[in-house]
Amino acid sequence: MTRYWLRLALLASPLLIWPLFELFVLPIDYFTFRPWEALITVAVPVDVLGPFYPDQHLIKWSIGSYDTYTRRPNPRRQYEEWFTDDNGLRNRPRAVEPERYDVVLWGDSNIVGAFNTQDGILSEQLERACSCTAYNAGSAPLPIRTRDDRFADHPPKVVVINIPPFQDPVQLLHSGRFERISFGRLHHSPYPIWSLVLADRFMKQAGREWLRARLRVTELGRWVDYFAGVRAAATRNGEIAPAGLGHLAGAFHRMVERIEVKIGQLRGRPSPAPPSVPDAAPAPSSPPGSSAISEAIVAALEAAAIRQRDELRAAGIELVYLFDPHPDFPPYLPLAARLQADGVNVVYWETWPENFPDVYWNKEDSHWTERAIGDAALRIAQVLHDQALLASPRSVTTDHR
Repeated sequence: MTRYWLRLALLASPLLIWPLFELFVLPIDYFTFRPWEALITVAVPVDVLGPFYPDQHLIKWSIGSYDTYTRRPNPRRQYEEWFTDDNGLRNRPRAVEPERYDVVLWGDSNIVGAFNTQDGILSEQLERACSCTAYNAGSAPLPIRTRDDRFADHPPKVVVINIPPFQDPVQLLHSGRFERISFGRLHHSPYPIWSLVLADRFMKQAGREWLRARLRVTELGRWVDYFAGVRAAATRNGEIAPAGLGHLAGAFHRMVERIEVKIGQLRGRPSPAPPSVPDAAPAPSSPPGSSAISEAIVAALEAAAIRQRDELRAAGIELVYLFDPHPDFPPYLPLAARLQADGVNVVYWETWPENFPDVYWNKEDSHWTERAIGDAALRIAQVLHDQALLASPRSVTTDHR
């Protein structure tokens, strides 16, 4: 009997040793194709740890998501250097933190700089363009949380929010882009930060992520992605948090409900209607690929943007909207023009440079290039200067590198 258990232990030993080898011996990015996948928080609540692992410095030759998921042979590699601060946000360490930041940038992975090196991301290019201080809060959930509550005590002078070109403009209305911008403190944990990072890495195990990336093109991979997305959504919504077994049981029940809805959709049942947005007029959906946005949708988006602008202005903060320079953006031109006429600060492109999609967007990945980021930084700096949005307006420099 003893020999049986010994052989069983020897058989299982690789499965037991491998996770420890991956966590303590291999580099954190060994199985990931970008620093984003290596550093993103997936299991520990982001209002405790932050969207990314805090206080990290990582250099990697990355492969774009398009090339990765299509298994492109000999893909082009992109040099990326990443810094994250103690809030788990992508900011380079500073010798002295400013008492009050001039600009906070908030938005999606393009604001973070998912396929860009550190000195090419928008916050750093904007600092060089306007000689101001800029903080990258990209991918942070609302409220934007820090460990020292700095933005609650000393709010920034300007908040810049990027507006991506959703295929269906109604998705933009319900995307959370027009929620009240607020600031808070990261929740305290009795455990040290390094142990939370280790626990998160153990939960996501980069080796499994590597396998998932290769399964993604299969039906099984789509289900793996779906279940991972369900859990991520539950975490973002506060349904998964260290609050006891009863709380986790309730979260599991809600996750099962989502899965049942998905199964119903696969069987042809109608999906639930999206929640209504307060103070926004109901608007019909534009068909995918539509070349125009209906007047009702433009009016609803306009009202939501003005409300957000007024809320921030009441707190002593100015607002700037950055419409991403994307080939699908032209339908949003009427909205940008309307907001500009309403006195809302907007940055958008009315005309495009030659070969625009090729020079502004990576062919290997779904994110913009450093040239597009530099152009955006110059345009934002010009708005900050022209509208005197900073307490001490500074001249705009044309060298964004």
